[in-house]
Amino acid sequence: MAAIRDTLVTQLTTEAASITVELPAHASGDLLLIFGAKDIALSGALTETASSGWIIGGSNSSAGAGGWWAYKVAANSSETDPNFSQADVDSLMAVAISIQGGYVTS
Repeated sequence: MAAIRDTLVTQLTTEAASITVELPAHASGDLLLIFGAKDIALSGALTETASSGWIIGGSNSSAGAGGWWAYKVAANSSETDPNFSQADVDSLMAVAISIQGGYVTS
């Protein structure tokens, strides 16, 4: 049965165009989820630039806020913290969640 293993919040103290999201404790095979938010609409394409395997599941923006979510299945217990980037500088924050038993292969 799937269960949350750990969570971690990353909030930048200065405005920026990218955020390195600190990953919580995780193990090989855990489903890693990230939910990010921005204090203004996303500008340009959102990309992940620090490690491979992250899939951006979706993003949305309005005039006053933007958000996105991404996921990856952990290959080991020491995955590199991902960096999400887009064109505009503003306040950014993200929540990372590790879920054990959340990804099962048949």
